[in-house]
Amino acid sequence: AQYRLRLLPEASVSYVSSKFEMSTAVNADVGHVINKQYSVYTFTDGHRRTSDRVNKVFWPMADASTIMKYLPTKRLEVGLMAGLHVYRMEGNQTDVTMETDTIRSSSRLPGVWNNSVNATLYADWRLDSLGRMMNLNYNFFNSHDPLRSENESRTGSLVERLRSASHARYRIHALKLDFTLPFRSFTLETGAAFTRITNKTGIDVETQDGAVWRKNADESNDFNYRERGLAAYVSARTKLADRLQLQVGLRYEYTWTEGEQVTMRQTDHQHYGRFFPSFHLGWDGEAGRHVGLAVNWGIDRPNFNDLNPWRAYTTVHNYVTGNPHLTAAYTRNAELNYNNGQGLYLVLYNDHGSDELG
Repeated sequence: AQYRLRLLPEASVSYVSSKFEMSTAVNADVGHVINKQYSVYTFTDGHRRTSDRVNKVFWPMADASTIMKYLPTKRLEVGLMAGLHVYRMEGNQTDVTMETDTIRSSSRLPGVWNNSVNATLYADWRLDSLGRMMNLNYNFFNSHDPLRSENESRTGSLVERLRSASHARYRIHALKLDFTLPFRSFTLETGAAFTRITNKTGIDVETQDGAVWRKNADESNDFNYRERGLAAYVSARTKLADRLQLQVGLRYEYTWTEGEQVTMRQTDHQHYGRFFPSFHLGWDGEAGRHVGLAVNWGIDRPNFNDLNPWRAYTTVHNYVTGNPHLTAAYTRNAELNYNNGQGLYLVLYNDHGSDELG
């Protein structure tokens, strides 16, 4: 069972002239969720385990965003998109697990303010009257995500307590240049991008010994992650016949990563690059009918939670951890689809991956 209450106030203002446009909005979200879950586990030897859990979460949240657009000439448009996001999530969880013994555990998340800032600068330049375009984009993202956790477990007369305090500073810089170049018999799209990502995280874990809290040096850790990526692509689309279209593309990506476990004095380096082709074939029939065939090769990188080696405890004994030695997964997706133009959509697809996370 779940009970949810939310309040969503919002306000916005905008301005438009012949050369300048601006729009700014602010909104807030105050929510409260209560989730109750009762679970029964039956094992092959016949014994059972039951779990009665109640989770309560409360969060105030606010967002501010702005979009500004300026047209200095008829062919050039420059602009800025920026946003600020702040939130404070707090909650508590209680769980009674019955098996051979009764374990009563509780977890509390004291409210800590988190924030993130994002900004995008762009320039769109129409090179000529034939539709040739150049697009330049710079993206910035910065977040600060501290977290506190207090956990307790009671089994009979045994009481165990653990608490942790973590921080995470995540930053992205991304620069991308794209060209759209229409010719008489086909349209060419090409471009390149560079990305730089840094993530600095750390956690301090303490266990209670009598009335004294002692730092657990084996569980406390700092993890710094750095990633740089370089990519380039080219794509061409054309009409093979009046109703038949073809698009083919090729993308190359090269990635450098470095993961540093400061407390353990261990650093992991990885670098890899690969080409990724793509193929799309489409046929448009009468009355909105369409048949499409697409094959794409791609890459799926592990995220920071997958790589982060320190343990984030949800109870005294349960935790979530990552593996800094994980590598990227490579994927191939093939799809055959049909649309009869009257609401019927059929898809036959196949997904294949190597080194994927389970």
